[in-house]
Amino acid sequence: MTPHERDPAMNTTLNTVDPSTRLSGLERPPGDPGMALARLALTGRLVRIEDDPMPGDDPARAVAEAVLLAADRHLARIPGRYRGASRSGLKTEQRPGLIDEWLSTPDATTLMLAGDHGVGKTWMAAAVANAVAVASLRTSTRGIPVGWWSVAGLLDDLRPSAPRAEVTWELAKNVPFLVLDDLAYTRPTEWAVERMWMLADHRVNTGLRQVITTNAKWPVLESTWGPGTMDRLRDGALDIIVTGPSRRTPLRGVPA
Repeated sequence: MTPHERDPAMNTTLNTVDPSTRLSGLERPPGDPGMALARLALTGRLVRIEDDPMPGDDPARAVAEAVLLAADRHLARIPGRYRGASRSGLKTEQRPGLIDEWLSTPDATTLMLAGDHGVGKTWMAAAVANAVAVASLRTSTRGIPVGWWSVAGLLDDLRPSAPRAEVTWELAKNVPFLVLDDLAYTRPTEWAVERMWMLADHRVNTGLRQVITTNAKWPVLESTWGPGTMDRLRDGALDIIVTGPSRRTPLRGVPA
């Protein structure tokens, strides 16, 4: 497009362009989750265009590329099967209204998703993380950093002998948005209990947000991780009990 050709996506009154229209020129396979996330973030966003831009200068495309790259970085932290999870895909029993309430309440630091195996808790956590990413990418091209670990995986990464243990510890403590999957899935040592207490204490006291999934009842969590840890996590928390049958199904033809 030459500088004086009219861009069909341009708002001639404001001299702006919707950068989501530039995503169609970026090659991705059908159903690519990064593209879907970027499109949600960019739709309705406007980029100012100079009255007489230089040839080849397309700030709307630059924004689209930056947001798509940020969406890819975000999704790289999410387990593959959950990268397409979205707020719009939440079922009634997954309490989407309560999820929206928590997302829109900055003082609500912890979202606890509890329920039996297979009812969709991890999928819900991914939908919340993706919603946070979309919201941040609507006003930024970098987005909000998200950390994601299973509790057992985090503790394994924090072992003193693990490579980059201190880097992982600082990230888990300070990442703006953290997902901890499967609390109480492990049998913690005294060291693990102490680490979890320190993590909960730091994050809640600094107002950082986290989503935690568990299939354990609260008394079991207290006896496993200690009442001090769980009391901190419950401060300013929203607990959602997820019900329903398991969504996991075996492959047909696999012998029992």
